Amino acid sequence: MQLVKFLFLILLGSVTFGCALQGSIDGGPKDTRAPQVISSSPKVMTTNFKSTEIHFQLNEFYKLNEPNTTLFIVPAHVKLETVAKDKELIVKIKGELQKETTYALYFNKTIKDIHEGNDTLMTYVFSTGDWIDSLTYTGIVKDARTRLPLPKLNVCLLADTATNYSQKANYFTTTNEKGEFTFSYLKPGKYHVIAFEDKSKDMIPQVFENVGFTKQSVHITSKTIDSVPILVFPPTPKRLIRSASFVGPNQIILGATNELQSARFFIKDKEIKPFLQAHGSDSLSLFTDLQELDTLPLHIQTSNSKDSAYIRLPLKEKQKAPRVWTNSKQLPNQAIILYFSDLITQFNTDSIQVFAQDTLPVKFQIRKISENSIIVQLPKNEHKNLKMKLLNQSVQFKNFTGNYKTELPINQVEEKQIGNIVAQLDSLPDGTIIELFQGTKLIESHTKQTNEKPYTFAFLEKGEYRFRFILDENKNGRWDTGSLTTKKLAEETRWWNETITVRPNWDIEVVLDLKKVL
Repeated sequence: MQLVKFLFLILLGSVTFGCALQGSIDGGPKDTRAPQVISSSPKVMTTNFKSTEIHFQLNEFYKLNEPNTTLFIVPAHVKLETVAKDKELIVKIKGELQKETTYALYFNKTIKDIHEGNDTLMTYVFSTGDWIDSLTYTGIVKDARTRLPLPKLNVCLLADTATNYSQKANYFTTTNEKGEFTFSYLKPGKYHVIAFEDKSKDMIPQVFENVGFTKQSVHITSKTIDSVPILVFPPTPKRLIRSASFVGPNQIILGATNELQSARFFIKDKEIKPFLQAHGSDSLSLFTDLQELDTLPLHIQTSNSKDSAYIRLPLKEKQKAPRVWTNSKQLPNQAIILYFSDLITQFNTDSIQVFAQDTLPVKFQIRKISENSIIVQLPKNEHKNLKMKLLNQSVQFKNFTGNYKTELPINQVEEKQIGNIVAQLDSLPDGTIIELFQGTKLIESHTKQTNEKPYTFAFLEKGEYRFRFILDENKNGRWDTGSLTTKKLAEETRWWNETITVRPNWDIEVVLDLKKVL
C-alpha cells in the first residue's frame, strides 16, 4: 500500500545512499539531507517473513520523532515498538502476523537529523507468504455538496464482510492536494471504501466526523482506477438551534439545522404562539412578549427533535428604537419592503416620504403586509439617489413607545445594468432544487414544479454564472447530509457544465438538464 502523502519508496538493500554533509565548527554548508537507511535485516521485499524484529542501519546519528504516531503498519494486525541505538533503528513487532499477507511499514518523518531536523519518509514492505501482493486501487474524494476535491483526508479499506464502518481498517491512505488516493500492495478481494476526516486521530471513521463511502463494495482483482468519486458529507448536527440572538426591542433571530416553520415554541413549560417571520427554510425571526424577562428560556420542539436556547435580553437593548432592514439593492419596479425589529400597531402615510435627488418628491403606495413589515411600491419610472424618510410618529410599535424617525437610502439598480436568464426546466425531475451561483455566492434558489413554465432568474448583474442541482430525494426543499450509522449517502448534487455570461439588457435562454453535468 502506498500513502499519497509519502513521497517515495526507499528500496532498502538495493540502493546505497551517500552520507549527509556535516557542518564544520567555523560554519560550513548547511546539512540539508535527511538521514538515509543504508541496509536492513531482513531486507525489503522479503517473502516468507518470520522475524519479530527489523534492524535498519543509517548513515548518521539520528533522533526519533514521535514514533507512536508517525510509524505504522498496514494492515494494522500488530503493534510496533522502536529502539534507537546509535546509527541503528530496531523495530519490534508485537503480536502475530497473519499468514499469506503483504505488510507495509510507513515512516512518516519518524527519523530526524539530530542537528538540522531534516526528516525521512520511507516505506518498508514484506510478506508472510510466497509473494508480495501487487494490486493497486486509485480513486478521488470530493465534497458531497460542492463537488470540490478534498486534500489530506484519510481513506480506508474494510473487508466487505464488515457490517460496522466504525472500526479499524485493513488498509488506509490519505488524499493528495487534488483529492486523489492510491492503495498499493493489496490482496484481491471485496472492500468497502471509506473516506473520513479523523478528528479523533484514531484511524477509525466516527459518526461526528466528515465521512463518505462507496455505495457498494468494490471488487479488486487487478489494477483498478475508480472514476466515481467518494463524496464526503458532514455529520448530522446534534443541535437543532445553531444560533440565537436578540435585536431590541422585540426580535429573536434563530438559525437552525432543520426547518422551524412547523415547530412548537415554549417559554419554560408554557407554549406560546409567536409571530414568525421566515428567512429561508432554516432560519426565522420570532416576536412575542418579552417585557418581563431578562433572559429568555426558549424551548423548541419539531416532529423529530428538541432543543433549548437561553437568550439574554439586556434592558438597554429592549429600550432601543426598532431597527429597520430593506433590500440591499433595489431592482427596477421592485417594491421596497421594510422589516422592523418590533411589531407594528399602526403607521401614518402622511409622515412617510420618498425623495429623488434629495428634494424631488416621489409618489408611492404603501400598505402593511405582516405584523412587522410594510411594503412601499414606487412608480415604474426610474429614479436615482432615492431616499426614504420616516418622520416622527410615522410608525408606531407594540413595545417601543418613543418617537420613531429614521432615513433610508435606496440603492436602485438601473434596468440597463442588468440581464436575465430564462431557464427551460422540462428535462429536470420534479422537486429538483436549482441554485444559481456567481462565483461562490448563491444568488437564487428555485425548486422545479410539475409542468412548470420556463423560469426567469431576473435582475442579474453582468458577469459569469453557474447552476448547481440538488436531487432532493425526500422533497423537503433543502440539501440533506448522509449518515455513517445507517450507511445512507448524502443527497446528490451536480454542477451544470456550462458557464453563462450575463450581459446588460439581454435575456439568455438555456435548457437545463442532467445530461450536461460535472
